[in-house]
Amino acid sequence: MNNDEKKEYMKKYYLENKQVFLDRNKKNMTPEKYESYYSKNKNKIKIKQKEYLKATNYKNEKTELQRKIRSIKRKTRYHFPLQKDTKCQLCNAMAQCHHHNTEPIKYDKFNFFCNKCHNGIHSQLNFIGGK
Repeated sequence: MNNDEKKEYMKKYYLENKQVFLDRNKKNMTPEKYESYYSKNKNKIKIKQKEYLKATNYKNEKTELQRKIRSIKRKTRYHFPLQKDTKCQLCNAMAQCHHHNTEPIKYDKFNFFCNKCHNGIHSQLNFIGGK
C-alpha cells in the first residue's frame, strides 16, 4: 500500500467512524485534564519547546526584524489583553485577535478582530502584495 492509498484508506476510515473519534477526544482531553497535565509538566513542556526551536534553528524568529516584531506583539498582548466584551470592529462578533495597522508596527496601534475577519484582512493583503 503506497502513501496515497494509505491516506485515502485513513480518510475513509475516519469518515466512517467519525463519532467514535470525536467521543474519544472529548472524553480524553477536557480542559481540567489539560490544565492539570500542563501544571504537572510545565518544565518538561518548556524544555521540549526550547529543544524544538533549537532543532529548527529558531526558524520562526530567525532575523532581528522578526524577533523585534514578535516582541512588540507579545507586549501588545500583555498590555491590552482581550476582554470578554471586546467586539470585532468589522462584524461585531467576539474579538480574538489584535491586528497591527502601522508600518513599522507599534505595540499600541492595532484593531480588534475575530479570526474570520482577521484572516480575511491578511488574505487581501497577501493578494495585494503586503504582509
